[in-house]
Amino acid sequence: MAALVDKVRAMQNANADLPPANDDLCGKFTFASPSYSVFESAGTLDIDVLFHRRKPSKSKLRVSDVQNGNLDLVDDGGEEDLITGVVTVDFETRDGSAKRDTEYKFTQGKLVFKDTEWKKSISIPIVNDNQYESDMDFYVILKNATGDSGLGDPSVCRVTIIDDDEPGEFSFEDASYHADLTKGCLVAKVVRSKGSDGIVTIQYTTIDGSGKGSDSIEDFDYKSTSGTLCFKHGEMSQQIVVDINKNSSKKLKNFVITLRNPSLGAKIGDHSACVATIGGDFVQDRIANILEDDEEEDETYGDQFRNAMTVGGDKDEDGNDIPPSNLDYVLHFLTFLWKIVFAFIPPKKTLSGYPAFVLSLAFIAGCTAVVEQLGHLLGCVVGLKTSVSGITIVALGTSLPDTFASRTAAVQDQYADASIGNITGSNSVNVFLGLGLPWVINVMYKYFKNKKLYVATNNLDLSVTVFTSAGAVCIILLILRRKIVGGELGGPRVFKWFCAVFLVFLWISYVIICSLRAYSIF
Repeated sequence: MAALVDKVRAMQNANADLPPANDDLCGKFTFASPSYSVFESAGTLDIDVLFHRRKPSKSKLRVSDVQNGNLDLVDDGGEEDLITGVVTVDFETRDGSAKRDTEYKFTQGKLVFKDTEWKKSISIPIVNDNQYESDMDFYVILKNATGDSGLGDPSVCRVTIIDDDEPGEFSFEDASYHADLTKGCLVAKVVRSKGSDGIVTIQYTTIDGSGKGSDSIEDFDYKSTSGTLCFKHGEMSQQIVVDINKNSSKKLKNFVITLRNPSLGAKIGDHSACVATIGGDFVQDRIANILEDDEEEDETYGDQFRNAMTVGGDKDEDGNDIPPSNLDYVLHFLTFLWKIVFAFIPPKKTLSGYPAFVLSLAFIAGCTAVVEQLGHLLGCVVGLKTSVSGITIVALGTSLPDTFASRTAAVQDQYADASIGNITGSNSVNVFLGLGLPWVINVMYKYFKNKKLYVATNNLDLSVTVFTSAGAVCIILLILRRKIVGGELGGPRVFKWFCAVFLVFLWISYVIICSLRAYSIF
């Protein structure tokens, strides 16, 4: 029995390294795998090519006379199970998204397999360009098999080059910088960390704060600056220089420098912006504490209610608290109910802010409904017709929040887009959603009840005509302002006040004309 086991093991080990027999692949060349991947920094990639020499086995193990203890092993195959002879195959690389000589070296050649050889390797050089980019592919093909051989599947393999470059993370070295009025400039340093591979670009721009900038430094605090920093491979820092008006007021002023739009693969770090301070004492560190905080402190329901019940003051330019004034107490008393109601909205950090967003919309809708009803009740008490109270009391109650929001956007934003877009967007919602949705619901309800919907127009035709005319005049005024002043908002003091008074006059004219029509005066 021991002799039999040794003979079986000898036959199994004779061709143990050969790939398993396969009728379809017998006598064919294939790659060991249809796809490979390699890091860009690896330098080379070795790909195995197999020649399937083994034929399906004809060996038989015959057992007879088991009862008598006689065991005979019969081998009908032997060396005839292997394909012998020298065979060759050509190989060549082909471009995919990866291009020759930039991502890899073009490689071609011929592999010669001797009588006993069944596996050889192809070595392909990989180019490391130290530049971050997306993963790319190229292909290696087998062709022109000679001898007693052919091509099997896979005869084409895909190679993926995985980019392992680290372009780095970019941020300001400090959260705040102070201008040197003697030199008339401010220097902010941008540093690169967590990698330095490849050429990387990142844009920067200045944003007004209490200090105002312009393309011309005269009559302004600093020169508005924007541009692109280009970091070379291995370069770890660069400087942003902003020209400062040497004759700027000694009063403390500031503006902000921000980083944005890094090139592919690069990231912006924690200090994506810095506070630039002009004049005054070195108090910019206190101002910049806002930027140094990684995260805001979480606010709970208890904090929201405590803040709603607390009379808040203001802060001066140095960041010191100012005690509440008499006006602050009056406004707190008038808005106390609404502060308590809105304190029931979940904190903004809860579930990524989605509950706060949805409930805020619901609360605003509820407040609008309350204001609308109170406006109609007030109009009824003083004897106003519904159409008149709608364009006066109700319109003021629902539109004043938009007015204050646009005023805030106009003060804080460099351009007029946000403030004017807020008004036009609000009007679009009022007309298309606030008016259209109730009409659709009412029409559908009447339709399923087999009823018809009749709405008396009264003075609606005149109201729409006057409103459209006033809106057209307003648009013409904005176009003229862009031509004369150079912008929709701001400008010389006299012209600015003239435009404001003229727009208020348009609204008053609209109200007067529609009210006179409502009371059938003309």
